[in-house]
Amino acid sequence: MKGMAAALIEGLAAAEQLGCADWYRKEVASVFQEADTALVERLITGSRKHAVRRVQEMMAAAQLLMEQDVPPRVALATADILRDLAGEREASRR
Repeated sequence: MKGMAAALIEGLAAAEQLGCADWYRKEVASVFQEADTALVERLITGSRKHAVRRVQEMMAAAQLLMEQDVPPRVALATADILRDLAGEREASRR
């Protein structure tokens, strides 16, 4: 949960720089309001299934954060975790 908070704060810092903090807060709140066990499972299985693509998405997010002078600590850590998941998926295919 603390990592989730860190990710939210990192995103909020960029949203504030881009002038869309209100939208960001509402978007995040709507995800939490709709959250259930199905979302948790979708995040877990989806991350494993789509890890390769999501690494690219997180690197793009990290680039956006850097352009806004926000250190992309969580974004880069997330990309690392997704790389590990992609490697596990590839190894299981062998």
